[in-house]
Amino acid sequence: MEIGGKEMPLDSMSGNTTTHPALSIVAPAGDWIRTGKKPLEIRRWQPEELPLRDLVIVQNSIQLGGDGPAEDPNGMAVAIVDVESVAAWREDEIEPACATYWEPGWLAWPLVNVRPITPPIPCPARLRIYSVELPLRGEVMQATPSPKTSHESQDPGVD
Repeated sequence: MEIGGKEMPLDSMSGNTTTHPALSIVAPAGDWIRTGKKPLEIRRWQPEELPLRDLVIVQNSIQLGGDGPAEDPNGMAVAIVDVESVAAWREDEIEPACATYWEPGWLAWPLVNVRPITPPIPCPARLRIYSVELPLRGEVMQATPSPKTSHESQDPGVD
């Protein structure tokens, strides 16, 4: 398997897995994150702790929550990212969020150190941040350069 353009060691033969935080994203946004087209994730809530390292992006095909299901067993782990900060989403960030319109009150999560998982790994999608076990070795979680977003140039805590 490949992550971020490098061969990704799998521990599937030994049955070893590592636990990672995960976030589900409705298709095709997971693919956009994986390819670098979508460097901002927009949510109404923020992670309990920051920075959030080695966050697995799980792409799924159905909207979770509300009147829909709370889990999609057919998700796919498509990338691993880091979330360093969260700030108020700004109207000039519609394009990097791959959004069709802007609305106040939402939070922007800049996704940095994006490491695509190739091929994607089957993984259930759930609400909010949850834990997943993947057959990946820790030494492959090395940083790779990511384009800077406008939020990275701001002082911490400034929205």
